[in-house]
Amino acid sequence: MKRENRAILAALTLLTASGGSAGIDSSELRIRPPVTSGSATAAWPDRGPAAVRRADGAIRSRLRVLQEAMGARRGPNGVVRTRYFLVGGDMSQEERTRLGTLLDGQVRKLVEHFGGGIEHQPFPSRIGLFILGSRDRFELVEAAHFGCYAEQDLAARLHAEDGAFLLIADASARRGRLDHQTSRAIAAAWLHGLHSPRPVPAWFEQGFMTATAWMQAPAGAGFGRREAIESVRSGRTLEDLLQYESIWSDDPHNEARAGLLVERLLEQPEALQAWLVSTKQGGDWREEFRECFGSDPEELARHAARWYRVND
Repeated sequence: MKRENRAILAALTLLTASGGSAGIDSSELRIRPPVTSGSATAAWPDRGPAAVRRADGAIRSRLRVLQEAMGARRGPNGVVRTRYFLVGGDMSQEERTRLGTLLDGQVRKLVEHFGGGIEHQPFPSRIGLFILGSRDRFELVEAAHFGCYAEQDLAARLHAEDGAFLLIADASARRGRLDHQTSRAIAAAWLHGLHSPRPVPAWFEQGFMTATAWMQAPAGAGFGRREAIESVRSGRTLEDLLQYESIWSDDPHNEARAGLLVERLLEQPEALQAWLVSTKQGGDWREEFRECFGSDPEELARHAARWYRVND
């Protein structure tokens, strides 16, 4: 897994753009707006039930178009609705329902971790999930309908169209990789939808996506987690990750190392949410970090390294 995060975040930054498909940044180094300027950022507008229904309808129509174009066995009307997803593709209806329900549980777990209830809607509409049963069909959809190249280790990619999310997934991918990438995509959508479109530091963004994906995995089975812990125990520190504020160079090992940092922050969900909202309101992320957590980010990095030298 090397480049799906770039595609996810490139798509997410276009959520507020006018209609059409989101473009995908193919550069090796992603550069984003600065997060330390202190300028205020307007919150996302409230979306009423009618607006959500319209957005759901647009996603449903898009899934039907994809199914018709791909000649899906179940026909153009086989879109399954779950709490947070609309699921199409060439898998059976039972399998799509099972997968949508499973991902609903992941979203609910993330929402509840930060104090949200069952009525909370963290996305602008249901996420459209289009799942393909073979690698060839996954690559064809990415190329023909989104103009994207599917790298060998890519199992899922999130796109933004007309202000809504569409997640394309390869059901034939190795299970651990597919689960990890879909979980990261869900976390990215949640993070982007929180309060405003203002970005958060890249190290946190990547670490949050990874750490929340680990929350869905069996104990000790988080993708890349064991290797990251071993690197800490071999003497590598974590403080260097804090330099990645507005840039991020794709590196699965660094994603996992950043995940270790954010795991420690997830133990303080109230302080973490307060920091995220204040940063997305326009506050300087370092100043707000000291205010919400009572210590510097560098101390967090040192604490995390000490923790993982003796804990896992």
